[in-house]
Amino acid sequence: MTTFSDNTRDKLMQVSVATISTALFKRGLRNQTIQDVQPVLDAGYRAVLTARRTDHFDDLVAKHRDAVLVLELDVTNQQQIDAAVSVATDRFGAVDVLVNNAGYGYLAAIEEGEDAEMRALFETDLFAPINLIKAVLPGMRAAVGVTSSTSARSAAS
Repeated sequence: MTTFSDNTRDKLMQVSVATISTALFKRGLRNQTIQDVQPVLDAGYRAVLTARRTDHFDDLVAKHRDAVLVLELDVTNQQQIDAAVSVATDRFGAVDVLVNNAGYGYLAAIEEGEDAEMRALFETDLFAPINLIKAVLPGMRAAVGVTSSTSARSAAS
């Protein structure tokens, strides 16, 4: 269990931007992202949603025009990561929370796995979250920020 000082806890409660990053590999993940971000927006906070297909978030944009920004992002592309962080900070001033739930599973015995497919999985599930964290961390160090990386079966923060 993570514990925070009173000052840190107060800062965490004043989150102004939640960046939700999802690769939208399956319908359930997209719906989970919407369910996760809806309370953030309903509470008056702002959110930057990134996805390879942004049209899934049209209803959220229509309902929360000034509070939500949707950007196209392939989490395995460093230039797109840097651009998304830049646009998010230009629009909202800072990224206080990064939630990374991009990922997918690969069902095969290790000896059956194709090298290219396994490398793509590691790019998405391991290196992309690391690169996203590296992109937002310098700005987060100026204030209290939180990162969370999740997958379909596990979570860490």
